[in-house]
Amino acid sequence: MSGRKRTQISVPETEDQVKRGVSLRQVLVRRCADGTELRGRVVETEAYLGGEDKASHSAGGKCTERNTAMFMKPGTIYVYPIYGIYLCMNVSSQGEGAAVLLRALEPLHGLPLMKQLRTARRREGARPLKDKELCNGPSKLCQALDIPRCFDRRDLASDPEVWLERDTQIGPQEPDLREVVSASRIGIDSHGEWATKPLRFYLRGHHCVSVVNKQAETQTRSLANNVISDFASSSVDVCDGDTGQS
Repeated sequence: MSGRKRTQISVPETEDQVKRGVSLRQVLVRRCADGTELRGRVVETEAYLGGEDKASHSAGGKCTERNTAMFMKPGTIYVYPIYGIYLCMNVSSQGEGAAVLLRALEPLHGLPLMKQLRTARRREGARPLKDKELCNGPSKLCQALDIPRCFDRRDLASDPEVWLERDTQIGPQEPDLREVVSASRIGIDSHGEWATKPLRFYLRGHHCVSVVNKQAETQTRSLANNVISDFASSSVDVCDGDTGQS
């Protein structure tokens, strides 16, 4: 990563800080074997706090072979399978066993290859995917950016194949997007009070968000200029989006 200017960013350390501000609008970059770069702006995340968070893989401080990455330094990639065939990508954050799930991206660069990668996993004869459907879900974005299971435990701050960059501009279709909605997480209904904790964060009105929560939107105050969930809860190095990589 020697050719990229690196910026140190600070991320929320407590549940209260996470609720008040997690940083979306980072750009996830995936460099393929042939040098092609796939890029997507993060528009939706979920926080998993570990410890008392019963919906977290690390609930109760339990460290296993599967979730070891959640206990590694902030910025460590945690990739795990669901339903035996799909993958989800998380990034460890500050706090024992804490991590952030990447739920949705806005595709920015490399869309033809993203469509090819997504289509290869769909049934024959399925309708063509719209651009907004390429990465609007945790497993979808892993398919579209070709995130393999072997990326588990890699360091997002220094890896040559996948990294985060500072976003230098707001998407052209949403120039006024500033408000971050905090809502309950998806698919954890069996985890009691933790099922309703507002630990999912997304950009209000963004067309690539996976699930819209209208009730949460009416309760969310404008968070303009707040930095929310930068995928790690201490300091993690990411790269300025205008510098590239050598």
